[in-house]
Amino acid sequence: MAKGYLMKTVKLSILVVLSSLLASCNLANSADSDSPSASATAKKPSATISIQSSIPDANADGYYQERSKVIIQASATGSFGSAVTCVITVSHKANTATYTEVDILNDCGTRNIAFDSGAGVYKIKLVATDANSLVAEAQTFAIVVPNTIGSGSNLTANFTATPSDTPASTFDIALDATSSTKGETGDIDTYTWQVRKKENDSVGTLVSTVGPLNSPTTSIVVQSDGIYVVKLTIVDTGAKTTSTEKTFTVGDNGSLLSADFTVTATSPAPVNVQVDASTSSVNNIEHYAWDLFSAEDLTVSLYHVETEIVTANLPITASGIYHIRLRVIDATGNEHETTRLLQVQ
Repeated sequence: MAKGYLMKTVKLSILVVLSSLLASCNLANSADSDSPSASATAKKPSATISIQSSIPDANADGYYQERSKVIIQASATGSFGSAVTCVITVSHKANTATYTEVDILNDCGTRNIAFDSGAGVYKIKLVATDANSLVAEAQTFAIVVPNTIGSGSNLTANFTATPSDTPASTFDIALDATSSTKGETGDIDTYTWQVRKKENDSVGTLVSTVGPLNSPTTSIVVQSDGIYVVKLTIVDTGAKTTSTEKTFTVGDNGSLLSADFTVTATSPAPVNVQVDASTSSVNNIEHYAWDLFSAEDLTVSLYHVETEIVTANLPITASGIYHIRLRVIDATGNEHETTRLLQVQ
């Protein structure tokens, strides 16, 4: 009996030891299987880059104009929280198969770039290298079109927008494209209008499409106040086409508010640049607010002036590229603004 009891005790002890060893092995295997994944995740740096906004805004198709100023946001994290070195390269491709590098920026964060190399495709690439010599990359692309979108030589699209004088629950806007000019390939054949309502800086919701029409004049009806973008596309008898867009604000009283201006620089810097807002809509505009910005910083105004007349002088002390912003305010507090680029020799 004692011998049998002893044998059972030994067997039980062996089973306990084996179970303990097996559990230890399983824990070790589990830890080993998790370690490579955790290590790989910790060692992997990351990078992101995106276009936040532009002046002027991208058009309804998401394309940018030549010489647009774009604000980008670039960010990166290193492995194990290590420091990161960021390099942003801007490359341009027109009708060639390869990209040409046109700009290099160091450091992540909010950066400004300009599409100054003409129409085409721009590639904005971020390369982030951390202190462990590991690299992460990200890139984004932008399609840039000529300031006058189209292929017709000297074919230009232009129009005016005028609100109805009759108060109503809906707002009637008269559109007139008689100031458009024909090109070398024939007379203007058709006019097509697209109307979008902008919300939260988006490209806007399509409200209506009118045309193609053979007449340069028509009217549209908008159901509510807000910011609208009207795009005019004309086609001539030679099948050449061109487009233009204008943005305007419809006030809650049916008034139409649209900021527009011309710039005259009579000599190289230093110079007083003459700005004239006569081409803005004139319905009840009470104030014209002008701001001058450098090409590098659109947040700090170099010069600010508010007037009740359509003209002003902006002092520029040195040659370079500047942004001029006009904000018009009507009698009921509605606002609309536009920004133009200016190069001073």
